Amino acid sequence: MPRKPVVFVPGLPASELVRNGKAFFPPSMNVLLGGGRSRVNLFKWVRGADDLATDDGVKAGGVIRHATRFFGMKMAKEAETLYALLQREMDYTPGLDFAPVGWDWRLPVDAPVTHRNIAAAVNALWERYGDPVVVVMHSTGGLVVRSFLESGTAAARQTAGRIGQLVAFGVPWVGTLKSMRMMQEGGSDLVQFVSDGEVQQALARSWAAYDLLPPDPATTEMKDDEGPIVFYRGINGKPASPMKNHQWVPDSVDESAPPRLTHAYSRLGRRARTLQLPPGVDIPVVNVVGYGVATDTEAAVTLVGGRSKVTFTSTRDGDGTIPRRSAEWLHGRVTTYRLPAGIGEAGVEIAHSQLWDCPPARELLARVLIDRPPQPIVYAAMDEGDLKSGASKVRIRVVGYAPDGGPLPNGRAYFGPAAKQSPRGKEYALDAHGRIELMFTRNPAPAGGYYSCPLRVKWGAPNSEETRSFALGFPA
Repeated sequence: MPRKPVVFVPGLPASELVRNGKAFFPPSMNVLLGGGRSRVNLFKWVRGADDLATDDGVKAGGVIRHATRFFGMKMAKEAETLYALLQREMDYTPGLDFAPVGWDWRLPVDAPVTHRNIAAAVNALWERYGDPVVVVMHSTGGLVVRSFLESGTAAARQTAGRIGQLVAFGVPWVGTLKSMRMMQEGGSDLVQFVSDGEVQQALARSWAAYDLLPPDPATTEMKDDEGPIVFYRGINGKPASPMKNHQWVPDSVDESAPPRLTHAYSRLGRRARTLQLPPGVDIPVVNVVGYGVATDTEAAVTLVGGRSKVTFTSTRDGDGTIPRRSAEWLHGRVTTYRLPAGIGEAGVEIAHSQLWDCPPARELLARVLIDRPPQPIVYAAMDEGDLKSGASKVRIRVVGYAPDGGPLPNGRAYFGPAAKQSPRGKEYALDAHGRIELMFTRNPAPAGGYYSCPLRVKWGAPNSEETRSFALGFPA
C-alpha cells in the first residue's frame, strides 16, 4: 500500500534544545538532582534571549520522544505514540519517508530558522518521492506551520504547492490560556526538583508562549456557530486580548512580558478564520479536536486590594490544554472531527498530548496517509473527572461520523444489558452533529469490584443497520 511522505511539527515544548552539539532540554534527572553548574545552565539557556537578534548558541534538536512532563505539559507519550503508529502500523521510517521537525520554542512561532527547516523537510521529501507531502501538526506546531504558509516568502509559495494535506491535532487556532496560567502559577510534575518560580521564569522568556494567547476580539472574528467566543476579560469586564491588555501579567514576569506581548500582538493580534495560502494553492485540512477534559476556557481580571487578580474558569469543553472552540475555529476547506477525550476502552486515556492515540484518530491518519477506504468514525469515552471524583453518575460521550465526515444517519446509542441501567435497552438518538452525552449511574458496588458499562451504537436504515460495541468499564 503506497504511503504518502510525512512531515511532523510538534507543539511547545516538545522539541529538544541543543547547545555545543549536546541536548540540554529535556533535562536529565541527574541535572535536576545534581544541581551545580549544569542546573544553572539549564535554566539560563532555556530562558532564551530578550533580543531576537542575539544568537545564544542554542539550536533546535529533534522531536522529543521520551521525556517526563515539564512546564505542566505532557511530552512523554506525544511523539512516541505517533512514531509507533506510523512505524508499526504503516511501515514508515523516520529520516526516510517520515521527517519530524523540531523547532526552538523559545523563539516566536514564525522564526525564520523554523520556517527554513520546515521548507527543507517538505522539499526533501518532495524531491525524493515526487509526491505531495502530508504535514501533521500538533498544538502550537499548527501555528508554526500556518505562519510559514502565510508568510508570503518565495520559499513558502514553492513549498505550499508541494503539500497535499494538513492534519491538525489540538491546534489553538484562536488561542489558549494554558501559557497564561503557567506564567501566573508555574507548575510542574517535578515539583520536588523544579520550583514554580523556575517554570514561570522559563516560560515567560519563551516568545512562542505569548503567541499562544487569544487575539484581539476587536479585529478578529471571535465567534462561531454557537455565538461569541470570549476567552479573556480585562478589569472592565469587557472581552479583550491578553496580548494587548496586560492587566493579567504577574509581577514575577513583568520585565519579560511587555516586549514579547507587543511582538505577539503585532503579528497575531488579528487572525483570519481561513488559511491565507499563496495564490493557486488549496490545501485541505483534517482537523481533530478533543473535548471532555477540564480546560481553562476563560480568564478574567479583577481588582482585589488594589492589585490585579486573575480568575480562571475551567470547563470540560476542551482537551485539557486547548479549548474546543479554539481548535474548531478554523474554516474553509476544513473537515473537523470532534472526538471525546477521557478514558476509552481498555482504560486508554486520551487528552491533548496524545489525541492520535485512539481508534478514530488512527483511522483518520490511515485515510490520509495510506488511502485507506473511509469507514464510519464511531467512538465513546468516559469522563475522567467523574471517574476520579467518585461521582454517582459518570458521563459517557459518544460521537458518530459517516465516511464523508457528516453525522451518522439515524445514529443511536444505548447500554447493553450487562450495564444494568434503567430503563434497560433505551436508545438515545445522536444529535444533528453526530454526538450525544449519556449518564452511567453507579449501582451498588458490583461483584468483582468492577463496573461494566458496555455501550452500543447503531445507525442506518432498519433493514441494513450497522452496530459498533464498546467494552467500557472501571473499578468500583
